[in-house]
Amino acid sequence: MIYKILILGWKINKWEESINSVTYLSYSTFLSFKKLNNIEVSYYDISCENLPKSDFVLIIAYCSDNINLQKIKEQTGAIKICSLREIPLYKDCFNFVYNLDSEYRDYQVYFFPRPPYNNELLKPTIKEPKTILLDHYWQQFLGTSNDLTYQIEEWLDEIKKEYKIYRIVRTSEEKETIKSFEIPIYYSNILEYLNNTEKIEYYIITHKEGFPYGLIDMACRGTKILSPIDFLPQSMIDSFDIAIFSNKEEFFKKLNNSKESKPNVCLSFDEIINIMDKHFKRWKL
Repeated sequence: MIYKILILGWKINKWEESINSVTYLSYSTFLSFKKLNNIEVSYYDISCENLPKSDFVLIIAYCSDNINLQKIKEQTGAIKICSLREIPLYKDCFNFVYNLDSEYRDYQVYFFPRPPYNNELLKPTIKEPKTILLDHYWQQFLGTSNDLTYQIEEWLDEIKKEYKIYRIVRTSEEKETIKSFEIPIYYSNILEYLNNTEKIEYYIITHKEGFPYGLIDMACRGTKILSPIDFLPQSMIDSFDIAIFSNKEEFFKKLNNSKESKPNVCLSFDEIINIMDKHFKRWKL
């Protein structure tokens, strides 16, 4: 055996039941590590009090999760504690980061050259013409310049007879705001969500994003992406040929002329794990 690694994420019996990015990322990473030879990998919930001895710990969590790095170090005896997210989580550990626009340059960081995706799930699919999916709104931004859901809905009202328009709905409050011309797609497990959205031709970003997991899910299946200006990291715009608009005229023009996204610009989880594996082997020597 070359090394032992412990992944700390959000525990779930089947990762396909996941409805959040942390669990999706955590368990996809775990499954890819299991494919490697001569290592021992275990997966524990981030809140677990008693942890096994491991050479390395990989934390996949939110910054707000209550994590005691010193306690993890004492229990596991790890050579190095690491994190894997779109931003560095801690200054006191090594951070694997897949958002090139991150500004945490004073952290210990390895920046992946491209964002992650699950190549076993996200396959290009044949689209139903003139179908649009609006992303969910962001409650704390609603009514501000950081969330344009209501504005975009006004524009879509003008073309509702030409297009079939869907909207992602995450909460009961959001359900109450669905327009008569919108078809709700409710927040669900990852497999159900992918099945319900696989034939959508256009995906519209509605609120300012730190790191757009939903965009990756759509783009890697060939969906055309439209976004308000300044809502997305520049690396995402460049990678996926995203159509950017700043007013109604530009929106309608881009809707008719946007390009298919490029699904080959991402790293599969297997590729990401192979990169991390090289680091762990070097640190174990």
